[in-house]
Amino acid sequence: MKSLYISIIFLLNLTCPICAQTIKLEGIQKDEFIGDVNLMPDSSLLVLSVIDDINTVKRYVNLNGLWVEKDNSLNKLINSLSNQHKHLLFSIDYTKLVVLTTEDKENRAYLFKKSVQGDWELPVEILKRLRNEFQHSPPSISVDGEKFYTTAYGLSANNIIIHNAITEVEEKSIKIDEFESIDQVYPLNRSSFIVAALKRKDKHNSYFYIQIEQNGNYTAPLYIPELVPENPSDRIKISLSPFPGWVIAQNQENKEISAIKLSARITDEWMQKSPNQRQTVQSKAEETKTNSYVSPKGQYHALLIGNSVYQDRSLNLEKPVEDVLKLKEVLLSKYSFEEENIFTLLNGSRSQILTKLYQLRLKLDQDDNLLIFYAGHGYWDKAVEQGYWWPTDVDTNNPSNWLSNSDLKEQIRAIPTAHTLLISDACFSGGIFKTRGIEDLRDANTSIQLLYRMPSRRAISSGTLSTVPDNSVFFKYLSKYLEDNENKYLPSTELFTSIRKSVLNNSLTVPQDGVIMGTGDEGGDFIFISKKQ
Repeated sequence: MKSLYISIIFLLNLTCPICAQTIKLEGIQKDEFIGDVNLMPDSSLLVLSVIDDINTVKRYVNLNGLWVEKDNSLNKLINSLSNQHKHLLFSIDYTKLVVLTTEDKENRAYLFKKSVQGDWELPVEILKRLRNEFQHSPPSISVDGEKFYTTAYGLSANNIIIHNAITEVEEKSIKIDEFESIDQVYPLNRSSFIVAALKRKDKHNSYFYIQIEQNGNYTAPLYIPELVPENPSDRIKISLSPFPGWVIAQNQENKEISAIKLSARITDEWMQKSPNQRQTVQSKAEETKTNSYVSPKGQYHALLIGNSVYQDRSLNLEKPVEDVLKLKEVLLSKYSFEEENIFTLLNGSRSQILTKLYQLRLKLDQDDNLLIFYAGHGYWDKAVEQGYWWPTDVDTNNPSNWLSNSDLKEQIRAIPTAHTLLISDACFSGGIFKTRGIEDLRDANTSIQLLYRMPSRRAISSGTLSTVPDNSVFFKYLSKYLEDNENKYLPSTELFTSIRKSVLNNSLTVPQDGVIMGTGDEGGDFIFISKKQ
């Protein structure tokens, strides 16, 4: 059967058409219907596929710029539940999932939970007494996990019904007079919601922002303009992404699927935590300070590359070699790196860099951690949209001995580590992220243990597609925050947050951080472990 594709347009900036990136799901069949689409914390996509009334949840990952199928335990577990009509709805922190199934005209809701170890547990049916009353809308889960929100038919069609998640007893029903009916409720925090509903006198469903107080009072529902389709008759279905402010919106008429950034007001509400949540997060943070789980089976390795002296003397730089030696000193004195596991390559050629990466492939295993640091020249080729490192034997008029981002990604993918972190302090180093989207963020509240359990392939760069000066402000703050860190565990995402603010305040460069797409990242993070007890 002829293979087609579904376009997914990531609108990284709604006011900037050139920021749109179209991604194609490979292998979609001509008679295949795409239902729910969810962007996962590990940068994959969970997609509900329907062929001849058979519903299958597929997982897509980005490999070398192509979105291809790659199963994992979660989509296999969902598919083992039922191959009939189903809908998916994740909790806002993506640790719980409600799957609504319909078989023989009977619908049931099942709850999946993620364990502390990061595995998805077997599903349990919830709200059994509401079988056949769910419409096509799964119950949604409150941000604290203590409530279920459902909608209803008939006279109660404009009610949000709140149930205790433990006892499953109905606690309250809140009628929203402005609505004719409510389809789905998306909690942002304890009192703020996105609601899919039909407003009285409207012809089509829309998405609204609303605040609801404990006593049942609510603010006037406000249309969310970013989720209004150009064609009023088009039906839009959304899912909240793991990254505050971003939703995945599917136009069910023209099949376009977009990642859309909502307003700052909604994003701010989304990011707010209830007092109970803040206490929980704080408790987890305290727990990680003494938790012994992050005791790696493998070792910490580093490849530090500094290119100061080029064959073309006009390219010579003053600081890279000095920066590499400084970083080595910090890693040895402060963190879990041993002298024999730190490889310094000063003024390296293309052949020398690739040889050292190949040697690491043979030396390291899946329990090890690898830090790769590069300081030197880089180049962004607009014509082919490719970024390069310039080795010391570079011919600036002949790209055959340049080291491309694609070359680096291939090498990093082949090195079998638990975690690999690339830090690139080079001109145009932001090009390593050219294929990435909003999915490259990490939740700062995720426990250290969980971040360490999940494999990661991440990068931090000193700039976007702009030139970075020789006397690097980026390296100044990189070394400063590594030296000044007082925490036992330092995730790379926290390190980047500190660096970025200082660099933005003291230079014109914009540091970047994210997933190195197509290299095997599964949502974890590189953790710097301090030697202090």
